[in-house]
Amino acid sequence: MLMVSRIYTRFLEHCRGVNVDSRWQFLQPDQDSRLVEGDLSPALTSLRREFGTEDLLKAGILVRNNDQHNLNTKLTTEDRILIVLRDSQRKPFDILTSAGTLQRRVPILAVQHDIHTQRGLAATDRRLFVTSSIEDSVLVRSLGLSAVPATCMDHLQGANFRKLLAMTDGFSDRSDFFHAVLVGCNLTEGICEIPANVAAVARDFGQAKRYLKMPRLAVSLWWPSDEEMNNLDYRRRVGNVAGICELLKRVKLLHDIEEFSDPSKSPSREPTYGKALQNLLTAQEKKRRMIRDPFQATTVRDAQEAHEQQVDRAILDPLVDSAMASGDLSVRALRLGIAHESRILHRMLPEVHDAQAKNAETGDGDQINFLSDPDWKRFEASMNMTVRLVMAEARLRKINRS
Repeated sequence: MLMVSRIYTRFLEHCRGVNVDSRWQFLQPDQDSRLVEGDLSPALTSLRREFGTEDLLKAGILVRNNDQHNLNTKLTTEDRILIVLRDSQRKPFDILTSAGTLQRRVPILAVQHDIHTQRGLAATDRRLFVTSSIEDSVLVRSLGLSAVPATCMDHLQGANFRKLLAMTDGFSDRSDFFHAVLVGCNLTEGICEIPANVAAVARDFGQAKRYLKMPRLAVSLWWPSDEEMNNLDYRRRVGNVAGICELLKRVKLLHDIEEFSDPSKSPSREPTYGKALQNLLTAQEKKRRMIRDPFQATTVRDAQEAHEQQVDRAILDPLVDSAMASGDLSVRALRLGIAHESRILHRMLPEVHDAQAKNAETGDGDQINFLSDPDWKRFEASMNMTVRLVMAEARLRKINRS
């Protein structure tokens, strides 16, 4: 292992520290979260001069491919993020990527020997956060907590699965016992949806708890509601690190994994207006910041359709119901007008927000008319009409009372 440690130390000289997403830029990633930059050919050439092929194969830097020895593709993933795993002496013994570890260990088992993970477990009642992505793991580690991506966990079987069940068995007195907390959302982008890979892990462990009769299996799903996600987002915006950690540790946000053992009966939440609006604003922001993405237009379009459906369900329908419940034809007409104008305004809200954000990002912050003239006229007309209708209804109610 000494040679492997030396190889990793040399390789990491060609990597730089990783940056968290701009939404979380108040956090400083730990020094073992790294980013692979540029072409790795010079780094590989340098390593080959210093170390033998067999040693590089043992370290996982190289892999055998027929009669050739090629760079491990785990080092060239799209995100190119690495998490260095170190022993108690701070010597690197493995490198974790979004495609797994270079030593071909199951990530959640490999991190048990990592000094950062061990310290985080000791500080949080042995909780290890399992995230949908390596970006989210970097973020959680930046908070001083323990985290590992769900890589390889959605198809665990045999000895590795049995070992993990034994390590998370609440009846066990094992020294390596820990509580696996599956993170049921995308923390980096603030999307309150259970990611597919996390849902698969929840199903597998939920079935184990049910069918193997393991009532104290220490695997839970941290699943925030829309309101709790908004709370998290507020704490993020004000840079409240302690508050974010408190939310992640909050017991009431942990769901029993057995609830997810049957996918056809898994708990689900009705989509809400606030959630649909946030998803659309997020999709618009990603579209603004990406130079080219052939799939992004579809994402925005889908998010816009979902938002418009929620406007009708959460805004329009209750107002129409209120209008039709009135026996006064004048009141009914006014309320139907308010419902119509409210629908227009709420549908335009993301458009106005997006245009305002574009204006700010291009440095034209002093420019008031960031919407086109036709859009401004449509927006102002709808606002003015809504105000007139509300005032007219108020006057009518006052007349009727007198």
